[in-house]
Amino acid sequence: MSKNNRDNICVKVLFFGAAREAAGTEEVDIFTTFPATVQTVKDAVFSRYEKVSLFARSLMISVNREYAADETAVNDLDEIAFLPPVSGG
Repeated sequence: MSKNNRDNICVKVLFFGAAREAAGTEEVDIFTTFPATVQTVKDAVFSRYEKVSLFARSLMISVNREYAADETAVNDLDEIAFLPPVSGG
């Protein structure tokens, strides 16, 4: 699960709520090129799990349990969470 070489990284992506239902899984390892950002990971996830992209505008993303912007750097073995909006009543 660690870096294969200097050009690739592996991150663990966690899906919550409706994003989990759309992806059909709770977590997945995503391999991407380095350097990477949250946007790089989002692009990889959206291409692999098209239904998750339906939430693209409203997703909150965290990197290692801290909310992160699209330009936030992502490193090998980071944990990326996809958090869709929550409604209650």
